[in-house]
Amino acid sequence: MSFKILAPLLIACIFGEISEEDNVLILNDSNFEQLLAQQSQILVNFYSPWSQSCKSLIPEYSKAALALKQISPAIYIAKVDAAANPTLAEKYGITEYPTLKYISEEGSIKYTGDLTGDSITAWLIKRSQSQIQNYSTITELQSVLENTKVAVVLFATIKFPHHFEAASKLFDDAIFIICTDKDAFSYYGVEEWSIMMFKQYDDKATRYYGPMALNYLIKWIEENKRPWTWQYCSDASEFIFQKKHPALFFFRYEGEANTYNEIYEKLAKEYKSKLVFTHADLSLPAYKKLSVVLGVPKHAQPTFVIIDHDGNGINKYLYYKTVNEEDLRSFIKGWLNKEIEPYAKSEPIPDQLYAQGIRIIVAENFQQIVMDNKKDVLVQFYAPWSVACRNLAKDYEKLAATLIEIDELVIAKIDMYLNDVKGQFIQDFPTIKFFPAKNKKGVLFHGDANYENLLKFIQEYTSFKAEDKKPKLDL
Repeated sequence: MSFKILAPLLIACIFGEISEEDNVLILNDSNFEQLLAQQSQILVNFYSPWSQSCKSLIPEYSKAALALKQISPAIYIAKVDAAANPTLAEKYGITEYPTLKYISEEGSIKYTGDLTGDSITAWLIKRSQSQIQNYSTITELQSVLENTKVAVVLFATIKFPHHFEAASKLFDDAIFIICTDKDAFSYYGVEEWSIMMFKQYDDKATRYYGPMALNYLIKWIEENKRPWTWQYCSDASEFIFQKKHPALFFFRYEGEANTYNEIYEKLAKEYKSKLVFTHADLSLPAYKKLSVVLGVPKHAQPTFVIIDHDGNGINKYLYYKTVNEEDLRSFIKGWLNKEIEPYAKSEPIPDQLYAQGIRIIVAENFQQIVMDNKKDVLVQFYAPWSVACRNLAKDYEKLAATLIEIDELVIAKIDMYLNDVKGQFIQDFPTIKFFPAKNKKGVLFHGDANYENLLKFIQEYTSFKAEDKKPKLDL
């Protein structure tokens, strides 16, 4: 019997009711845990059907799926429509599409390699093998450490704990080593089963004193491998916004950096266990936009912004006074002691509630309008300076005009330059979210924002289907 005929039978035997498409398992909120109970590791593509990047990935992902099924033991990969399964998307911190996550019983890690079948296949095969390097002499160890940015070393002469192997599979930016040389133990002042991290920056060597438990070790590695002061980048963004670590943002022009760096770096070292210290150059457009998103006043530079996370979203705390060590330390202490209030801005509720059929909302009435569980609400989060937002204007107005007779549907927009909305951290403009009456977590739109695509998007996710006996949405 050929593999082509046998493969579906094997899938049915192994995974029961979980279906597949082009060799990729199809997961959702209801069957995800079932798969994890049967598979010790899985790569999951969180995608949006509206994203062109997701569509481009389909043949490459299927190519990887086929190749991985044919090795022994087979490795299976899966996909989740994140827009249709918001619980999973939220659990794994999915904010952009496609996002590929390697998930195991130990935890999860974002795939950051090339989106090609060959690269995905090679990466997963490597993940299925031991990631640990073994050295029996201090000379070998030090030779490697001299040329390695981040290394986590277990000093052990007997069988090493399972959690060290497990942790090694969750980090792409550190190597994991076991050293068995007793001379190395003496040189570094450690005992059997001690763990140390060696870096090429900041504190060059750090020892782990936590319990021999995987979750504690992972947390320690995450917190100690990052620099004390971190230039804002995609890795910093994921660590702060997806993994929800409190952070202090330092916005300044690069030419001013030397004026404040001594204070900034001193406080970063002092409070490294409490805050991620990250800096951004306001002369670069992307960072300028980020400063707007975080509510930095236009003419207040340099500015420090602390953000933290609670169950309802992100809180922001601003400092844009004269920069000196004493006042900045007081600002940080005020945040730690919960003595300062978060900052939020809102336009007043407008006298004219609609413009060209579009409901104008502001931070003050966002909850009242968008979270109305009797209405489906489409919201465009926009910035007035965004060319893409201006280009969308006519199509968005046409959409509102087309659907204006449907009482159960609201087409709305909000200016994110002038409004901070709790629970909605928007970095790209325009961002379009649909909040159906039955799903107020919201569904994020991905793809080309135009009249036809937005109309189809509403039709797919509306709470009021055309066949309902209740209010009809006949598109």
